[in-house]
Amino acid sequence: MPWKEPGMAHVSEEQLERYSMHKLSEDELAPIEEHLLICELCQQHLIEVDESVLILKSAARQIVKGRKPL
Repeated sequence: MPWKEPGMAHVSEEQLERYSMHKLSEDELAPIEEHLLICELCQQHLIEVDESVLILKSAARQIVKGRKPL
Protein backbone atom coordinates (compact mmCIF):
# COMPACT_ATOMS: atom_id res chain seq x y z
CA MET A 1 0.00 0.00 0.00
CA PRO A 2 2.33 2.71 -1.24
CA TRP A 3 0.75 6.11 -0.62
CA LYS A 4 0.27 7.47 2.86
CA GLU A 5 -1.69 9.94 4.88
CA PRO A 6 -0.38 10.77 8.36
CA GLY A 7 -0.63 7.58 10.38
CA MET A 8 -2.22 5.45 7.64
CA ALA A 9 -1.04 3.56 4.56
CA HIS A 10 -3.58 3.58 1.75
CA VAL A 11 -4.38 1.18 -1.06
CA SER A 12 -2.68 2.12 -4.34
CA GLU A 13 -4.68 2.93 -7.45
CA GLU A 14 -3.29 -0.17 -9.16
CA GLN A 15 -4.45 -2.34 -6.25
CA LEU A 16 -7.89 -0.72 -6.34
CA GLU A 17 -8.13 -1.37 -10.08
CA ARG A 18 -7.16 -5.01 -9.59
CA TYR A 19 -9.63 -5.25 -6.68
CA SER A 20 -12.40 -3.77 -8.84
CA MET A 21 -11.66 -6.25 -11.63
CA HIS A 22 -11.44 -9.21 -9.20
CA LYS A 23 -7.79 -9.82 -10.11
CA LEU A 24 -6.25 -10.05 -6.63
CA SER A 25 -4.91 -13.20 -5.03
CA GLU A 26 -6.34 -14.33 -1.71
CA ASP A 27 -3.18 -13.09 0.03
CA GLU A 28 -3.57 -9.62 -1.49
CA LEU A 29 -7.32 -9.43 -0.95
CA ALA A 30 -7.56 -9.70 2.86
CA PRO A 31 -5.46 -6.66 3.86
CA ILE A 32 -7.08 -4.49 1.19
CA GLU A 33 -10.59 -5.44 2.29
CA GLU A 34 -9.66 -4.77 5.93
CA HIS A 35 -8.34 -1.33 5.00
CA LEU A 36 -11.43 -0.52 2.93
CA LEU A 37 -13.63 -1.25 5.94
CA ILE A 38 -12.08 1.63 7.90
CA CYS A 39 -10.80 4.14 5.34
CA GLU A 40 -13.36 6.52 3.85
CA LEU A 41 -10.77 8.02 1.50
CA CYS A 42 -10.00 4.64 -0.09
CA GLN A 43 -13.72 3.77 -0.16
CA GLN A 44 -14.36 6.93 -2.19
CA HIS A 45 -11.39 6.25 -4.42
CA LEU A 46 -12.71 2.72 -5.02
CA ILE A 47 -16.08 4.13 -6.12
CA GLU A 48 -14.24 6.30 -8.67
CA VAL A 49 -12.15 3.35 -9.86
CA ASP A 50 -15.29 1.17 -10.17
CA GLU A 51 -16.93 3.86 -12.33
CA SER A 52 -13.84 4.06 -14.56
CA VAL A 53 -13.68 0.29 -14.94
CA LEU A 54 -17.36 0.17 -15.93
CA ILE A 55 -16.81 2.87 -18.57
CA LEU A 56 -13.81 1.01 -19.99
CA LYS A 57 -15.68 -2.29 -20.09
CA SER A 58 -18.61 -0.61 -21.86
CA ALA A 59 -16.30 0.99 -24.44
CA ALA A 60 -14.57 -2.36 -25.03
CA ARG A 61 -17.93 -4.09 -25.60
CA GLN A 62 -18.92 -1.42 -28.12
CA ILE A 63 -15.63 -1.82 -29.99
CA VAL A 64 -16.09 -5.59 -30.11
CA LYS A 65 -19.61 -5.08 -31.50
CA GLY A 66 -18.19 -2.77 -34.18
CA ARG A 67 -19.62 0.48 -32.81
CA LYS A 68 -17.72 3.61 -31.91
CA PRO A 69 -17.38 4.14 -28.17
CA LEU A 70 -19.11 7.19 -26.68
